[in-house]
Amino acid sequence: MGAPEGQQVLLLKTKSHPTDPYDVLFRSKKVNPIFVPVLEHRHVNLDTISHIISEGRIDSFETTGEQETEYGGLIITSQRAVEALGVVLESLKYTVQPSTITHPIYVVGPATEKSVVGLGFPATNVYGAHCGNGQTLADFILGHYKSNKKLLFLVGEIRRDVIPKTLNAGGVGVEEIVVYDTQVVSSFGEDLAQALKLDEAGLTGGKDNGEQTPRWVVIFSPTGSDIAMEILGRKVPVHSRLQVPRLKRKTYIATIGPTTASHLRDTLEVEPDVVAGTPSPQGLWSGLQQFLEVQSVDSRPGSGAFQGGV
Repeated sequence: MGAPEGQQVLLLKTKSHPTDPYDVLFRSKKVNPIFVPVLEHRHVNLDTISHIISEGRIDSFETTGEQETEYGGLIITSQRAVEALGVVLESLKYTVQPSTITHPIYVVGPATEKSVVGLGFPATNVYGAHCGNGQTLADFILGHYKSNKKLLFLVGEIRRDVIPKTLNAGGVGVEEIVVYDTQVVSSFGEDLAQALKLDEAGLTGGKDNGEQTPRWVVIFSPTGSDIAMEILGRKVPVHSRLQVPRLKRKTYIATIGPTTASHLRDTLEVEPDVVAGTPSPQGLWSGLQQFLEVQSVDSRPGSGAFQGGV
């Protein structure tokens, strides 16, 4: 049991289109992941972003605007913020060319970097693929950003304040504009329970055939994680309408980063089995693989219990 091949993986996220980097990587490893959407996102304040860009208030955007440049660059740390910016750029495609910009765009992780470059921005102006979380990115920006103009941070309604606090304390101005809000999909609990039931039936043929291959449930956000833990039997149900399934198959829990892991530990008193080293498909895959390698060693006669996490 040294690799996740052959094990089922449930990704608690909406599948990105036209391609999802997690789907691409896992399928290349002969694992067909199941996507269970947790969050619904709605774009907001896109008119505000459109005006800022079209008026030339972001440094090096070539537009017809005549206002004084106000921002020296962008910070984009989530796929949803990238998508929101993409909607704005599509509406301005006849007047704005992302390929001409020279200002820095700061991101967290390689997946976000790839998505930003996919909008047409020069890869040479996108920084932060090596940063695994907001704190690391903020520290990087303080050493990299040289302009005295403030940065524009495209954020979701629910977010941590580590980036603006760190930047402001270090003398870099930042302005946040919410470009999407988030809520839990109303049917998430039922959808997850159904996915788990189908998963078990698919591997057992509806019968108990003895030892079963373990399954992974990967959590990408604190939002909705309480419902997921109830469905998995890791938390006493408080949502009375939820029908908690009887699960026979061993289930491991992984999180995409330290923020979600901390929420599970501190709020829900659940210890994840794996915390991805970086918020990316490869970071997640490596975490699962390393965990299973340790489990394989520890399952040998005379081995002690696994301590800690990836």
